[in-house]
Amino acid sequence: MSTKTKDQWVPVHSSTGERLMPCHPSRARELLEKGKAKKRWKHGLFYIKLTERATGDIQKVGMGGDPGSKWEAISIVTAKRTIANYQSDARTDVKDSVKGRSEARRARRFRNTPYREDKKNRSSLKRERLPNSTRARYEHKLRQYNILHFLYPISHVAIEEISAGSRAGKTQWNQSFNPLQVGKRWFAKQLEKLFPGKVKFFKGYDTSEARRSTSLPKTKVKSSKTFDAHCVDAYILARLGMGLPVVKPTTESMHYLEVIKGSRRSLHAMNPTKGGIRKRTGGTQSLGFTKGSVVQYKDGIYHVGGWQMSNTKVSTPRLTLKDRFSDKRIFRSVEPNEVKFLARNSWRVRMIKACN
Repeated sequence: MSTKTKDQWVPVHSSTGERLMPCHPSRARELLEKGKAKKRWKHGLFYIKLTERATGDIQKVGMGGDPGSKWEAISIVTAKRTIANYQSDARTDVKDSVKGRSEARRARRFRNTPYREDKKNRSSLKRERLPNSTRARYEHKLRQYNILHFLYPISHVAIEEISAGSRAGKTQWNQSFNPLQVGKRWFAKQLEKLFPGKVKFFKGYDTSEARRSTSLPKTKVKSSKTFDAHCVDAYILARLGMGLPVVKPTTESMHYLEVIKGSRRSLHAMNPTKGGIRKRTGGTQSLGFTKGSVVQYKDGIYHVGGWQMSNTKVSTPRLTLKDRFSDKRIFRSVEPNEVKFLARNSWRVRMIKACN
Protein backbone atom coordinates (compact mmCIF):
# COMPACT_ATOMS: atom_id res chain seq x y z
CA MET A 1 0.00 0.00 0.00
CA SER A 2 1.08 3.56 -0.58
CA THR A 3 -0.18 4.90 2.74
CA LYS A 4 2.49 6.60 4.80
CA THR A 5 3.45 4.29 7.63
CA LYS A 6 3.08 5.52 11.22
CA ASP A 7 3.55 3.83 14.56
CA GLN A 8 0.76 2.22 16.52
CA TRP A 9 -0.31 4.21 19.57
CA VAL A 10 0.27 3.18 23.18
CA PRO A 11 -2.69 2.45 25.53
CA VAL A 12 -2.90 4.76 28.55
CA HIS A 13 -4.49 4.27 31.98
CA SER A 14 -4.96 6.97 34.59
CA SER A 15 -3.61 6.78 38.11
CA THR A 16 -6.99 5.38 39.22
CA GLY A 17 -7.10 2.73 36.49
CA GLU A 18 -9.44 4.60 34.12
CA ARG A 19 -8.90 3.90 30.43
CA LEU A 20 -7.78 7.09 28.66
CA MET A 21 -7.06 7.89 25.03
CA PRO A 22 -3.89 6.25 23.66
CA CYS A 23 -0.83 8.40 23.02
CA HIS A 24 1.98 8.40 20.48
CA PRO A 25 5.05 6.25 21.37
CA SER A 26 7.28 9.34 21.58
CA ARG A 27 4.87 10.91 24.06
CA ALA A 28 4.83 7.67 26.09
CA ARG A 29 8.64 7.65 26.23
CA GLU A 30 8.62 11.28 27.40
CA LEU A 31 6.17 10.53 30.20
CA LEU A 32 8.24 7.54 31.33
CA GLU A 33 11.50 9.54 31.34
CA LYS A 34 9.91 12.32 33.41
CA GLY A 35 8.48 9.84 35.91
CA LYS A 36 4.89 10.78 35.06
CA ALA A 37 4.03 7.23 33.98
CA LYS A 38 4.98 3.64 34.73
CA LYS A 39 5.38 0.64 32.44
CA ARG A 40 2.69 -1.99 32.60
CA TRP A 41 1.82 -5.17 30.67
CA LYS A 42 -1.45 -7.01 30.16
CA HIS A 43 -0.81 -10.55 28.91
CA GLY A 44 2.21 -9.35 26.96
CA LEU A 45 0.63 -6.15 25.58
CA PHE A 46 2.38 -2.99 26.77
CA TYR A 47 0.62 0.08 28.18
CA ILE A 48 1.49 2.94 30.51
CA LYS A 49 -0.16 4.02 33.74
CA LEU A 50 -0.03 7.70 34.66
CA THR A 51 1.09 8.63 38.16
CA GLU A 52 -0.49 12.09 38.47
CA ARG A 53 -3.49 12.36 36.15
CA ALA A 54 -6.70 10.73 37.44
CA THR A 55 -9.11 11.31 34.55
CA GLY A 56 -9.42 12.79 31.07
CA ASP A 57 -11.66 13.37 28.06
CA ILE A 58 -12.57 10.26 26.07
CA GLN A 59 -13.31 10.22 22.36
CA LYS A 60 -15.27 7.56 20.47
CA VAL A 61 -13.13 4.46 19.93
CA GLY A 62 -14.25 1.68 17.62
CA MET A 63 -13.18 -1.96 17.53
CA GLY A 64 -13.58 -4.12 14.45
CA GLY A 65 -13.19 -7.90 14.49
CA ASP A 66 -12.77 -10.29 11.58
CA PRO A 67 -13.09 -13.82 13.06
CA GLY A 68 -11.80 -16.67 10.96
CA SER A 69 -11.21 -20.40 11.10
CA LYS A 70 -7.40 -20.07 11.27
CA TRP A 71 -6.69 -16.38 11.90
CA GLU A 72 -8.26 -13.57 13.89
CA ALA A 73 -7.88 -9.86 13.14
CA ILE A 74 -8.85 -6.90 15.33
CA SER A 75 -8.46 -3.19 14.61
CA ILE A 76 -8.83 -0.21 16.98
CA VAL A 77 -9.68 3.15 15.38
CA THR A 78 -10.91 6.66 16.11
CA ALA A 79 -12.43 9.16 13.72
CA LYS A 80 -9.00 10.56 12.82
CA ARG A 81 -6.53 7.70 13.04
CA THR A 82 -5.88 3.98 13.26
CA ILE A 83 -4.81 3.26 16.84
CA ALA A 84 -3.67 -0.38 16.55
CA ASN A 85 -4.03 -3.56 14.52
CA TYR A 86 -3.80 -7.11 15.87
CA GLN A 87 -3.63 -10.48 14.16
CA SER A 88 -3.47 -13.86 15.87
CA ASP A 89 -3.75 -17.58 15.20
CA ALA A 90 -7.00 -19.36 15.97
CA ARG A 91 -7.11 -22.48 18.13
CA THR A 92 -6.93 -25.50 15.84
CA ASP A 93 -5.11 -27.97 18.09
CA VAL A 94 -7.87 -28.91 20.54
CA LYS A 95 -9.27 -31.86 18.57
CA ASP A 96 -5.89 -33.61 18.48
CA SER A 97 -5.25 -32.77 22.16
CA VAL A 98 -8.56 -34.30 23.26
CA LYS A 99 -7.83 -37.40 21.19
CA GLY A 100 -4.39 -37.77 22.73
CA ARG A 101 -5.81 -37.32 26.23
CA SER A 102 -8.38 -40.09 25.62
CA GLU A 103 -5.72 -42.46 24.28
CA ALA A 104 -3.48 -41.83 27.29
CA ARG A 105 -6.36 -42.40 29.71
CA ARG A 106 -7.35 -45.68 28.05
CA ALA A 107 -3.73 -46.84 28.05
CA ARG A 108 -3.49 -46.28 31.80
CA ARG A 109 -6.58 -48.41 32.39
CA PHE A 110 -5.06 -51.35 30.51
CA ARG A 111 -1.87 -51.25 32.56
CA ASN A 112 -1.64 -53.02 35.89
CA THR A 113 -1.75 -49.80 37.85
CA PRO A 114 -4.35 -48.10 40.06
CA TYR A 115 -6.92 -46.16 38.05
CA ARG A 116 -10.32 -44.58 38.59
CA GLU A 117 -13.45 -46.13 37.15
CA ASP A 118 -14.93 -44.66 34.00
CA LYS A 119 -17.42 -41.91 34.82
CA LYS A 120 -20.07 -40.03 32.94
CA ASN A 121 -18.90 -36.98 30.99
CA ARG A 122 -19.29 -34.07 33.41
CA SER A 123 -17.54 -31.37 31.38
CA SER A 124 -20.74 -29.69 30.21
CA LEU A 125 -23.11 -30.10 33.16
CA LYS A 126 -22.56 -26.61 34.59
CA ARG A 127 -22.24 -24.60 31.39
CA GLU A 128 -23.75 -24.34 27.94
CA ARG A 129 -22.99 -27.40 25.85
CA LEU A 130 -20.44 -26.80 23.09
CA PRO A 131 -17.99 -29.16 21.37
CA ASN A 132 -14.53 -28.95 22.93
CA SER A 133 -12.83 -27.58 19.82
CA THR A 134 -15.62 -25.05 19.19
CA ARG A 135 -15.59 -23.79 22.78
CA ALA A 136 -11.80 -23.48 22.84
CA ARG A 137 -11.81 -21.65 19.51
CA TYR A 138 -14.33 -19.00 20.58
CA GLU A 139 -13.04 -18.68 24.14
CA HIS A 140 -9.67 -17.92 22.58
CA LYS A 141 -11.27 -15.16 20.49
CA LEU A 142 -13.21 -13.80 23.47
CA ARG A 143 -10.04 -13.67 25.56
CA GLN A 144 -8.48 -11.26 23.08
CA TYR A 145 -11.52 -8.97 23.18
CA ASN A 146 -11.38 -9.01 26.99
CA ILE A 147 -7.73 -7.94 26.96
CA LEU A 148 -8.30 -5.13 24.46
CA HIS A 149 -11.40 -4.03 26.40
CA PHE A 150 -9.13 -3.65 29.42
CA LEU A 151 -6.61 -1.56 27.45
CA TYR A 152 -8.81 0.77 25.39
CA PRO A 153 -11.97 2.82 26.10
CA ILE A 154 -14.07 0.97 23.50
CA SER A 155 -17.37 2.64 22.58
CA HIS A 156 -18.33 0.72 19.39
CA VAL A 157 -17.78 -2.91 18.38
CA ALA A 158 -18.37 -4.33 14.90
CA ILE A 159 -18.03 -8.03 14.02
CA GLU A 160 -18.29 -9.80 10.69
CA GLU A 161 -21.12 -12.29 10.94
CA ILE A 162 -20.62 -15.83 9.68
CA SER A 163 -23.58 -17.13 7.67
CA ALA A 164 -23.55 -20.90 7.41
CA GLY A 165 -26.90 -22.62 7.97
CA SER A 166 -27.81 -26.30 7.71
CA ARG A 167 -29.14 -27.87 4.51
CA ALA A 168 -31.61 -30.73 4.24
CA GLY A 169 -29.97 -33.96 3.10
CA LYS A 170 -26.45 -32.46 3.06
CA THR A 171 -24.71 -34.48 5.77
CA GLN A 172 -21.18 -33.27 5.12
CA TRP A 173 -22.27 -29.61 4.94
CA ASN A 174 -24.24 -29.83 8.18
CA GLN A 175 -21.44 -31.59 10.07
CA SER A 176 -18.92 -28.97 8.95
CA PHE A 177 -20.93 -25.82 9.68
CA ASN A 178 -23.39 -26.59 12.48
CA PRO A 179 -20.68 -26.38 15.20
CA LEU A 180 -19.59 -23.09 13.64
CA GLN A 181 -23.11 -21.73 13.92
CA VAL A 182 -23.42 -22.89 17.54
CA GLY A 183 -20.10 -21.32 18.42
CA LYS A 184 -21.00 -18.10 16.61
CA ARG A 185 -24.23 -17.71 18.59
CA TRP A 186 -22.41 -18.37 21.87
CA PHE A 187 -19.70 -15.86 20.91
CA ALA A 188 -22.27 -13.19 20.04
CA LYS A 189 -23.99 -13.70 23.40
CA GLN A 190 -20.71 -13.30 25.29
CA LEU A 191 -19.81 -10.17 23.36
CA GLU A 192 -23.14 -8.61 24.30
CA LYS A 193 -22.31 -9.26 27.96
CA LEU A 194 -18.86 -7.71 27.56
CA PHE A 195 -20.01 -4.72 25.48
CA PRO A 196 -23.71 -4.23 26.33
CA GLY A 197 -25.51 -2.28 23.61
CA LYS A 198 -22.31 -1.60 21.65
CA VAL A 199 -22.07 -4.60 19.28
CA LYS A 200 -23.08 -4.46 15.62
CA PHE A 201 -22.87 -7.30 13.10
CA PHE A 202 -22.10 -6.93 9.41
CA LYS A 203 -22.17 -9.36 6.52
CA GLY A 204 -19.13 -10.33 4.51
CA TYR A 205 -20.40 -8.50 1.44
CA ASP A 206 -20.55 -5.25 3.47
CA THR A 207 -16.80 -5.29 4.05
CA SER A 208 -16.14 -6.46 0.49
CA GLU A 209 -18.13 -3.60 -1.00
CA ALA A 210 -16.46 -1.02 1.26
CA ARG A 211 -13.04 -2.41 0.37
CA ARG A 212 -13.70 -2.13 -3.36
CA SER A 213 -15.15 1.38 -3.10
CA THR A 214 -12.06 2.57 -1.20
CA SER A 215 -9.56 0.65 -3.38
CA LEU A 216 -8.08 -1.13 -0.37
CA PRO A 217 -6.38 -4.29 -1.66
CA LYS A 218 -6.61 -7.67 0.05
CA THR A 219 -4.07 -10.39 -0.53
CA LYS A 220 -5.15 -13.90 -1.47
CA VAL A 221 -2.38 -15.38 0.71
CA LYS A 222 -4.35 -15.95 3.91
CA SER A 223 -1.32 -17.01 5.91
CA SER A 224 0.47 -13.71 5.23
CA LYS A 225 1.44 -11.69 8.30
CA THR A 226 0.55 -8.38 6.65
CA PHE A 227 -2.15 -5.77 7.10
CA ASP A 228 -3.89 -6.60 3.82
CA ALA A 229 -4.42 -10.25 4.78
CA HIS A 230 -7.02 -9.91 7.56
CA CYS A 231 -6.58 -6.60 9.40
CA VAL A 232 -7.89 -4.66 6.41
CA ASP A 233 -11.36 -6.15 6.93
CA ALA A 234 -11.18 -5.55 10.69
CA TYR A 235 -10.26 -1.92 10.02
CA ILE A 236 -13.22 -1.50 7.64
CA LEU A 237 -15.58 -3.06 10.20
CA ALA A 238 -14.36 -0.69 12.90
CA ARG A 239 -15.11 2.30 10.65
CA LEU A 240 -18.52 0.93 9.67
CA GLY A 241 -19.42 0.22 13.28
CA MET A 242 -18.80 3.87 14.17
CA GLY A 243 -20.81 5.09 11.17
CA LEU A 244 -17.72 6.64 9.58
CA PRO A 245 -16.74 6.64 5.90
CA VAL A 246 -13.99 4.15 5.05
CA VAL A 247 -10.71 5.89 4.22
CA LYS A 248 -7.14 4.66 3.96
CA PRO A 249 -5.67 3.69 7.36
CA THR A 250 -3.07 5.91 8.99
CA THR A 251 -0.96 2.88 9.87
CA GLU A 252 -0.60 -0.62 8.48
CA SER A 253 1.71 -1.85 11.22
CA MET A 254 0.32 -4.52 13.49
CA HIS A 255 0.96 -6.76 16.47
CA TYR A 256 1.00 -10.49 15.83
CA LEU A 257 -0.15 -12.43 18.91
CA GLU A 258 0.78 -16.03 19.68
CA VAL A 259 -0.18 -17.98 22.79
CA ILE A 260 2.71 -19.15 24.97
CA LYS A 261 1.69 -22.75 25.55
CA GLY A 262 2.55 -24.65 28.69
CA SER A 263 2.52 -28.37 29.50
CA ARG A 264 0.25 -28.28 32.52
CA ARG A 265 -1.18 -31.80 32.32
CA SER A 266 1.35 -33.51 30.06
CA LEU A 267 4.55 -33.47 32.04
CA HIS A 268 5.90 -36.70 30.55
CA ALA A 269 6.07 -38.23 27.08
CA MET A 270 3.54 -40.95 26.29
CA ASN A 271 6.11 -43.41 24.92
CA PRO A 272 8.90 -44.43 27.32
CA THR A 273 12.55 -44.69 26.27
CA LYS A 274 15.00 -47.50 27.14
CA GLY A 275 14.61 -48.66 30.70
CA GLY A 276 10.98 -47.58 30.85
CA ILE A 277 11.91 -43.96 31.51
CA ARG A 278 9.41 -41.35 30.38
CA LYS A 279 11.09 -38.08 29.47
CA ARG A 280 9.65 -34.85 30.78
CA THR A 281 8.04 -32.70 28.09
CA GLY A 282 8.17 -29.38 29.91
CA GLY A 283 6.20 -27.30 32.38
CA THR A 284 5.02 -23.84 33.31
CA GLN A 285 7.81 -22.97 35.76
CA SER A 286 11.45 -22.09 35.17
CA LEU A 287 13.59 -21.62 38.29
CA GLY A 288 10.83 -19.76 40.11
CA PHE A 289 9.57 -17.81 37.09
CA THR A 290 6.38 -18.64 35.21
CA LYS A 291 6.96 -19.47 31.56
CA GLY A 292 6.57 -16.34 29.43
CA SER A 293 7.07 -13.88 32.30
CA VAL A 294 8.31 -10.44 31.24
CA VAL A 295 11.67 -9.70 32.85
CA GLN A 296 14.34 -7.03 32.56
CA TYR A 297 17.96 -8.04 32.05
CA LYS A 298 20.41 -5.13 31.96
CA ASP A 299 18.95 -2.64 29.44
CA GLY A 300 16.67 -5.07 27.60
CA ILE A 301 13.24 -6.61 28.24
CA TYR A 302 12.71 -10.30 27.46
CA HIS A 303 10.39 -13.17 28.34
CA VAL A 304 11.33 -16.34 30.19
CA GLY A 305 11.63 -19.60 28.29
CA GLY A 306 10.27 -22.99 29.28
CA TRP A 307 11.00 -25.45 32.06
CA GLN A 308 14.67 -25.80 33.04
CA MET A 309 16.31 -28.72 34.83
CA SER A 310 17.41 -27.78 38.33
CA ASN A 311 21.13 -28.56 38.14
CA THR A 312 22.79 -31.24 36.00
CA LYS A 313 25.68 -29.85 33.93
CA VAL A 314 26.49 -26.47 35.47
CA SER A 315 27.38 -25.39 38.96
CA THR A 316 24.55 -22.81 39.12
CA PRO A 317 21.02 -23.17 37.72
CA ARG A 318 20.60 -20.96 34.64
CA LEU A 319 17.61 -19.16 33.18
CA THR A 320 16.76 -19.07 29.47
CA LEU A 321 15.62 -15.72 28.09
CA LYS A 322 14.01 -15.15 24.70
CA ASP A 323 13.48 -12.10 22.59
CA ARG A 324 9.93 -10.78 23.04
CA PHE A 325 9.49 -10.37 19.29
CA SER A 326 10.80 -13.75 18.05
CA ASP A 327 11.51 -17.34 19.09
CA LYS A 328 15.26 -16.71 19.18
CA ARG A 329 17.01 -17.55 22.43
CA ILE A 330 19.14 -14.61 23.45
CA PHE A 331 20.86 -15.80 26.64
CA ARG A 332 21.41 -19.40 27.71
CA SER A 333 23.21 -18.80 31.01
CA VAL A 334 21.54 -16.06 33.00
CA GLU A 335 21.21 -16.48 36.74
CA PRO A 336 17.72 -15.84 38.19
CA ASN A 337 19.01 -13.11 40.52
CA GLU A 338 20.35 -11.15 37.53
CA VAL A 339 16.89 -10.40 36.12
CA LYS A 340 14.05 -8.26 37.42
CA PHE A 341 10.50 -9.60 37.21
CA LEU A 342 8.08 -7.15 35.57
CA ALA A 343 4.84 -8.96 34.76
CA ARG A 344 3.25 -12.31 34.03
CA ASN A 345 2.60 -12.94 30.39
CA SER A 346 0.61 -15.46 28.33
CA TRP A 347 1.15 -14.00 24.84
CA ARG A 348 4.14 -13.63 22.58
CA VAL A 349 3.81 -10.28 20.80
CA ARG A 350 5.58 -9.68 17.50
CA MET A 351 5.66 -6.16 16.12
CA ILE A 352 5.31 -6.19 12.35
CA LYS A 353 5.90 -2.83 10.70
CA ALA A 354 4.42 -2.12 7.29
CA CYS A 355 6.60 -1.19 4.33
CA ASN A 356 6.26 2.25 2.80
